[in-house]
Amino acid sequence: MDNKILSKIIFNEAFYDQMFGDGSGEWSVPDLWEIAKQTKLQTIPLEKLDHLLATTLTDEPIGSPEFIERAMKADLSYPILVISYPDYDNDGNNLFIADGMHRFWKAKQLGLKTIQGYVIPREKLS
Repeated sequence: MDNKILSKIIFNEAFYDQMFGDGSGEWSVPDLWEIAKQTKLQTIPLEKLDHLLATTLTDEPIGSPEFIERAMKADLSYPILVISYPDYDNDGNNLFIADGMHRFWKAKQLGLKTIQGYVIPREKLS
């Protein structure tokens, strides 16, 4: 994905107040997209994100009418933004979505197997 689309994502007002936190830090989603410019777009298997379906990491509960409505409007042409934690657990559940949970859910509902995204290693966050 070129920097024009990344810039469009970064400066989209809808993302401006979103935050991602992990208990040891908190980052604005626009700042994370700036860091993503230093990485390459990847094809991410959705199964590597399935563990997130049992979480409550969104404003609306996953599967709620509000969540579903918003997810079905999500534009899958935009990549998701993922933070990787290499030593998180022994089951390989080391990827967490910083931006794009609705896109991920929609892709699952459509039966897709992969999604485009940027993966930022946790150690790159200060």
